[in-house]
Amino acid sequence: MAYLLMFVTLLHLITLAMQFIATMEKSWWVWDVLENSDLWYNCRFDNSTGTWLCASSKETEWLKAVQVLMVLSVVFSSVSFLVFLGQLFTMSKGGLFYFTGLCQVFSGLNAFSAALIYTLHNKAILPDSRELTSGHFGYCFILAWVCVPLLLCSGVIYIHLRTTSKMIPLALPKGTDKLCELCQREARLQCTECRVTYYCDEEHQQADWVGIHERICQLLAPIRTPTLYSLQWAGRIETQLKKAELIEICRLVAQSKLSEGKHQEALPAAQFCLHCSIDLHGPSTVQMVPAYLLLAEANMGLGNLARVAELLSQAEWAVLKSPECGHAVRHRLHRSLGRLHTATGNLEAALLNFADDIYFASEEYGLDSTVTCGGYFLMADVFTKQGKMPIARSLYSQVAHTWHCHLTKLLKTHVQNVQNPDMLLESSYDKAQLVEVDEMLKTMLEFEQNDFRKDSTQVALVAHCLAMLWFLGGDSLKALGFGSTALQASQLIPNHDLTEPIQGLLQLVQNLQTESHPV
Repeated sequence: MAYLLMFVTLLHLITLAMQFIATMEKSWWVWDVLENSDLWYNCRFDNSTGTWLCASSKETEWLKAVQVLMVLSVVFSSVSFLVFLGQLFTMSKGGLFYFTGLCQVFSGLNAFSAALIYTLHNKAILPDSRELTSGHFGYCFILAWVCVPLLLCSGVIYIHLRTTSKMIPLALPKGTDKLCELCQREARLQCTECRVTYYCDEEHQQADWVGIHERICQLLAPIRTPTLYSLQWAGRIETQLKKAELIEICRLVAQSKLSEGKHQEALPAAQFCLHCSIDLHGPSTVQMVPAYLLLAEANMGLGNLARVAELLSQAEWAVLKSPECGHAVRHRLHRSLGRLHTATGNLEAALLNFADDIYFASEEYGLDSTVTCGGYFLMADVFTKQGKMPIARSLYSQVAHTWHCHLTKLLKTHVQNVQNPDMLLESSYDKAQLVEVDEMLKTMLEFEQNDFRKDSTQVALVAHCLAMLWFLGGDSLKALGFGSTALQASQLIPNHDLTEPIQGLLQLVQNLQTESHPV
């Protein structure tokens, strides 16, 4: 690509020189070696003095048209070259390559029109048309025709350079280095849409596009392109608000992909969230912690435990530096640390961090919160790994009761508030929440079903939770399946208090299916 840039620069210079010669030299028509005409003068060579004697050409309408068109051709090409040089040394990469290319195309069209008019109307342009049979076109006329394809070709190349995704180092402002958005290595490609995002190879470009760039591409150019307005106080405030919006978008996208198990796709969103947070809040601030935790979770899913430890240590340091840090941030940090220690096999450290997680979550959300019981669930998993089944069973029971109460309240409110029965199957949970809670409850259900004691009460409770969850999530088939499992388990226990609510839920689902698919 650099060779192409050098080639088009050389081509532009050569073509511009040819245009000047064709416009100014006195050889558009030659009668013999002693007399010729150009666009401005008719000249004859005086043998006695050894000089050319020239007189102004008779200005006809056709000659004026050729003169104007050739001058315009030179002007367009000169402006194009000056703008091109300006881009190489002062402007953003290829920002005006479209303008440069279009100027070259217009220059070529003007030269073409001038040469064509001279070809078709030379009898009206030349002073003595009776002598045309003894003359011929001069080399300046030929140069004008040669310039036409060269100008059009260079214009197309400029436009191609503007639309290509490959980086052109010579087209960058002096002293500017562009780094890959994902790995911070030297960039060789750029996004052809926003023109402000760079990559080291196509693999990273595609990964970023799938991960987050498709969502935020058009939002990046105003932030990464400095203007006079952005340097003013109002402009800086607006830029900060846009960065805050980008952080929120990236956070939501990363969380959604993580909940779906797409850890590789979540990396670009989490990484951009971190970089944007640094730009907005500065390094090692407590506002950076959520971004660190997102990136750590993505790397955890990919098995990059060393990177996870590094990110969590940075998050922990930021929290230690900020005594005013809230309970919500601390609970999320300790939950992530507990997961890291669980993955590395340091189960005692994991239990300590999960205990801190539960403490801070209960301070922020309350003891009966579903957020708090997430810590109980993770702690139960550690006790299961240690073989302490009674403790794990007790913790799972606490989690199941908390979720059952929560989902029962949601179901009751949902049914009461929805007047139109057709709307009952609209999702009360987003996809990310559904996947996360479903995975947790399924783990607990599998634990109870595989346990030699097989507590039917607990099986009924957890299966009922799953049935209510998927009913609220809008999946009646799953709700019906888990509801049937819950009903079978509850019927094994005489006078079980869940039997009636489970039957009511199943009846509600069946009625809605009947209304949705009438016979």
